[in-house]
Amino acid sequence: KTFEILNEAFGHFVRDNFRNNIEDAQYMTPPEVVDFMCEMGLEESDMLLHDRKKLVVCDPSCGVASFLAQFYRCWRQSDLNNKRELTLVGQDKVDRMARLGKLNLLLFGSADANVARGNSLLVGSELDKYMGSCDLILTNPPFGARFHTTELAMHSLKFFPCLHDFIQSSDGYIDSELLFIDRY
Repeated sequence: KTFEILNEAFGHFVRDNFRNNIEDAQYMTPPEVVDFMCEMGLEESDMLLHDRKKLVVCDPSCGVASFLAQFYRCWRQSDLNNKRELTLVGQDKVDRMARLGKLNLLLFGSADANVARGNSLLVGSELDKYMGSCDLILTNPPFGARFHTTELAMHSLKFFPCLHDFIQSSDGYIDSELLFIDRY
């Protein structure tokens, strides 16, 4: 099981080297959770997509792209890779993490994955190109950041439909995890 060993080694390298930098990698998802979610996502996508030839999988807060790398491994081992084209899309607001995510996917053999730097909660990021066309979102939303409603107000109806009324009528802060879940 080379893929698991490689992903685990890469995850430990990142965790150990960036542990004290909260912005970069404090909250890495345990590999058991990543494995479970990817296997479940693969089964669901097979049932939901039926005759479609393309599958788009996104991680809007990808970090080192553990979800995308593991999904790619599961997809390659399944019979879906003969039936569908796979597009992997990742984004992280920290440049170093986006670069490490791209490197992780290259190590797995997915050279054409689109991993970019950008804040998925704000307008103008690379991820905006995929709005409405993602078939599956595999992610662990970042916790601990807060955003002022004035930063979000202009695009709140499009990006945050559940929180839109609160954003428009409030002069306060919203936790990032709530914003990410609404955005997804």
